[in-house]
Amino acid sequence: MKKWLIGIPLVILILVLVVVGIVHVYLNSRAPEYKGDVDLECLDREVQVRFDDFGIPHINAQSASDAYKALGYIVASERLFQLEMMRRVGTGQLAEVLGSDFISTDALFRALFPPEYFEKEVARLEASQNRQMLEAVDSYLAGINEFAQSGPKPFEFTLLGIDAPTYTRADVFAIAGYMAYSFGLAQRTDPLITYIHQEFGDEYLRGASVIHEQNEPFNPSYDAEIIELLSQDLFGQAKCELPVPVWHGSNSWVVSGERTSSGFPIFCNDTHIAYNIPQVWYEAHMVYPDNNFYGYYLAGVPFALVGHNDFMSWGLTMLEHDDMDFYMENIDAERTMYYMDDAQYPLQNMQTTIRVKDHPDTTITISSTHHGPLVQPFYDQLSDQIPVAMWWDYIRHPNNLLEAFYSLNNCRSLDQAENAASQIHGPGLNVMYADTLNNIAWWASAKLLIRPPHIHGKFVIDGSVSSNDPVGYYPFESNPHSVNPPWNFVYSANDQPGPMADSSFYPGYYKPSHRADRIKELLTQPITWNVEQMKEVMTDVVSTKDRELCALLHQDLTNWLGGSTPVNLLIWDGDHEVDAEAPFAYYRLMYHTLKLMMEDELGATRMANCFTTHWFQRNYVTLISTEDSPWWDNQSTPRVETRKEIITDAWEMVCRELGTLSSQNHEWNWGDVHQLTLKHPFSEHLPFLAGELNIGPYPIRGGFETVCQASFTPDSNIVANVRLGSQMRIIRDMGDLTQSISVTPSGQSGHFRSPHYRDQAKLYRLGEFRSEMWDPKFIKDLPNVLILN
Repeated sequence: MKKWLIGIPLVILILVLVVVGIVHVYLNSRAPEYKGDVDLECLDREVQVRFDDFGIPHINAQSASDAYKALGYIVASERLFQLEMMRRVGTGQLAEVLGSDFISTDALFRALFPPEYFEKEVARLEASQNRQMLEAVDSYLAGINEFAQSGPKPFEFTLLGIDAPTYTRADVFAIAGYMAYSFGLAQRTDPLITYIHQEFGDEYLRGASVIHEQNEPFNPSYDAEIIELLSQDLFGQAKCELPVPVWHGSNSWVVSGERTSSGFPIFCNDTHIAYNIPQVWYEAHMVYPDNNFYGYYLAGVPFALVGHNDFMSWGLTMLEHDDMDFYMENIDAERTMYYMDDAQYPLQNMQTTIRVKDHPDTTITISSTHHGPLVQPFYDQLSDQIPVAMWWDYIRHPNNLLEAFYSLNNCRSLDQAENAASQIHGPGLNVMYADTLNNIAWWASAKLLIRPPHIHGKFVIDGSVSSNDPVGYYPFESNPHSVNPPWNFVYSANDQPGPMADSSFYPGYYKPSHRADRIKELLTQPITWNVEQMKEVMTDVVSTKDRELCALLHQDLTNWLGGSTPVNLLIWDGDHEVDAEAPFAYYRLMYHTLKLMMEDELGATRMANCFTTHWFQRNYVTLISTEDSPWWDNQSTPRVETRKEIITDAWEMVCRELGTLSSQNHEWNWGDVHQLTLKHPFSEHLPFLAGELNIGPYPIRGGFETVCQASFTPDSNIVANVRLGSQMRIIRDMGDLTQSISVTPSGQSGHFRSPHYRDQAKLYRLGEFRSEMWDPKFIKDLPNVLILN
């Protein structure tokens, strides 16, 4: 063999090593700087940024303007890709970088937020009397843009072949709009409930939590063909594909100083959001003259959505009220007019062109009635013969979110906090509050729509009759709230709030009371609370409701089949620790029972959609427990099936799955089948980097509706892939904020080569916490210092 042939493998090896080395150097060069000096043109004076052991920046500036510029710069250095994706969702520009699969998503967000929406909100912001707030917004954007134009771009930008734009005030509203839409639950629920009512009647909804009593009037007015098309999972499509987190729920509670060892309130909050990398929240601590503030920020939004100063602490959960309705419209054949009460009105038509990666541009027409945009362009399943308009409260009012959260970021009294909460028109939020004067409070913050008495918001509504339209909004004073109650705690777990000032209960897509009941059960113990004890509440993984249902199923199966060993797997205390055996058998039995009960009526697609709704979560206990429910009968057979037959058949399926696990040498422990993987949006496209981009899979504590939530969608997979849970866990004693603790699922940074990309993951998985640094004595000695000049 010639000598030069022998050298070819060596040359190839050297070339591979060179390429790997270049890629390694490039990826490392994208990671943020945590020490050194950086010159920023936008700054007026020097700013010091000290990073603690988990990469949280502690910003010390000589003016508010410079503090917000530094914050914007640091956020961009860590989360620019996340910020860009959220901006593109809110402005309808995903298809331009991610391809044709996102055309319908872009169409939806352009219909909800057309250019004139942003123009109007920016003009209103510019006219604001609060010039300090406006300066903070502009300073924050200046910091973001300085990094976006001069800093090293994340590798995702190179992968997509894009550059960073100049970020504007309109982009702040776009990101807030994406967040607000991701709160929506009507999109999945209303068509499903309407279908069940139209196809099978009230009997199938009786006892189910639709907030509809037997004699309550309602006005659904559509034929079966229309409802058949509407009832698919149409409205979830624009959410489940997004490369950004989707919001689902939260816990928060505050215990008065009357029941704490310090004599001051203890504040707790954990927000429930779909798992993603990077995680949702970016933590930062800012100190400048007359202000000392620690907050949790959404990238691209200048004001923290959760935080505290030296006087007060506040947090959020989702209100989950019904703020979205769907109207069937009567439109002429030319699609220029629509009809109401025998009168005709012009249909508002707007053309928009969507740029699509590797495809020709797509121009679509978005049509609107006075109810809102029609949804035909957004979903392939809808034909032009089914004109349905979306009414959404969020886009029908001036957007005061920036004013509200700026006020909360600078709040110095209970009254100021209540005034800030009153400015939130949407998305619906529960604002939780505590201060050093021993005040505690909860406000349901949203513009609450008043519907005519005969209209039920969970059915698709006839839009051709004006008497079906909303009649106004309740004043904020009527909203549910609790300020310094005599029972000495307030809480929210996305359950039914209330009552209103008129003693009514506002309709919504509320979670079941499982978490709320458990929180109340724990907080009413005769305990003088401290932070250590409160950890046990926040990390609690016992579900009393599931324990009760499991006990019922165990008793039934024992009576029907005898006390066999597999049936005894259902003897359970409700604990969802990773070494528990019963949760696997219980949740698989729940899934198979409901599928056998309902899929013959709903079909496979609607059944899968049903498992994603809060309606399912609120009702699975009732559905499985009710002996005489019509759901037990299989519509496809001539005979009438019973609860006993369906549950017994479901248990046989569970036993087969248990056998499958045994044959694969798997345990039945909860942690073996209940697992979390934090996935980067591009990890499937870069399998050689997936091990670095993703975190997990690993076993995780918690369950469907435990306080320490780790939820999943029931499906045919034996492994329960956890999809949502706490995105931060915060505990603060207002008597000593230096002892505040928190934890997040992964880490601060969005750069996978940063040491702070995954450095909180183990703490989070084990239910442990880290310090929220607040004491200046310790902050000044932090070794990682970035000087911004």
